[in-house]
Amino acid sequence: MLDALGHSDVVVGTRYSDGGDVDPNWKMSRVLLSKWANFGIRTILGLRVHDATGGFKAYRREALRAINPESLTVAGFGFQAEVAYRAQQCGLTVSEHPYTFMERMAGKSKMSLQIAIEAFWRLTLLRLKRN
Repeated sequence: MLDALGHSDVVVGTRYSDGGDVDPNWKMSRVLLSKWANFGIRTILGLRVHDATGGFKAYRREALRAINPESLTVAGFGFQAEVAYRAQQCGLTVSEHPYTFMERMAGKSKMSLQIAIEAFWRLTLLRLKRN
């Protein structure tokens, strides 16, 4: 990913393009939920990245200044999508780099239906404010 920063302002790790994958132990329902969430987020925000919710990203210093992390409004997994949206809105070059997501070795996800609904709502409001 760091090599890709030579030609991009932001590099987004993706599970859902050529070379990317998810843990083979993931249940199909989890894969489908993740892909559905990404499709919804891409549709709401008009994003051009395949994986708006993945946590692997690399930024040039100037890109972070342009995105202005202090101004971000969406928490939880929606934060990842807001950062990608802000990068795109700022005209930054965004490229994708494939990776394979492996299940965590310890701890549990804090994701819930309530968190997902709130994130989609906040992302929708974000898009409406920008138009």
